[in-house]
Amino acid sequence: MNIYDFKVKNREGKDISLKEYKGKVLLIVNTATGCGFTPQYEGLELLYEKYHSNGLEILDFPCDQFGHQAPGTDEEIHEFCTSRYNTQFDQLSKIEVNGDNEDPLYTYLKEKMPNEEINGIKNKMAMKAIEKISTTCVKDNDIKWNFTKFLVDREGNVLYRYDPTFNPMDMEKDNFEEEVLNSNIKVLVDFNASWCGPCRMLSPILEEVAEESDNYKIVSINIDDNEELAIRYNVSSIPCLVLIENGIEVKRSVGLIPKDRVLSLLGEE
Repeated sequence: MNIYDFKVKNREGKDISLKEYKGKVLLIVNTATGCGFTPQYEGLELLYEKYHSNGLEILDFPCDQFGHQAPGTDEEIHEFCTSRYNTQFDQLSKIEVNGDNEDPLYTYLKEKMPNEEINGIKNKMAMKAIEKISTTCVKDNDIKWNFTKFLVDREGNVLYRYDPTFNPMDMEKDNFEEEVLNSNIKVLVDFNASWCGPCRMLSPILEEVAEESDNYKIVSINIDDNEELAIRYNVSSIPCLVLIENGIEVKRSVGLIPKDRVLSLLGEE
């Protein structure tokens, strides 16, 4: 059995097969609207906006098993998230993640990734306190609280289990970039900055090229927000286009880049 064998319900109560997400990177989260970790919705939305075009899907499962902190209906929860945090990823139907009525998907996730690493003394103390008040956390591999996060790669492998204290934006430091960029097709990485005039000139060209072919992905990386990634790829000037195949750089182009140079880089002159 693999993750694509499961079905879940959307907030209208209709079955959705996880087969629909084959080839996508999945971030699966049990959420609540009245929790101290609820502001993590902001980080989840930022990840979604940044990586959705690269294949990221967030599966948001409201759950009322921890402190009765998700008491609303599915529609009420959806309204809260869209109005408060401007979420664009959809909420699925409310489920249980522990106990006799736990959703089979979560039984599978917990079997595949039973433990979560907690970083920092403060977070470890917080999780110790949470475990004491978590009445549904009985088994060692049970979900401890709201906003436990599972990362699943494009092949359906469960890679990470992040504890509730883990900030979603910190996933970028935990090989998240590599998992999202990892693909069987070409990836053209556009290193840019909002203050760069030539970068702004290149942006509509890349949008036009992206609409003309689905043989590759174009990923936009702002170097001010991703300095570590820019250093890793030895980006010394911008605009900088880096063509990656199977995780390996094969070509790059820098400076003023017209459309014909973009197509040449992609081998589609």
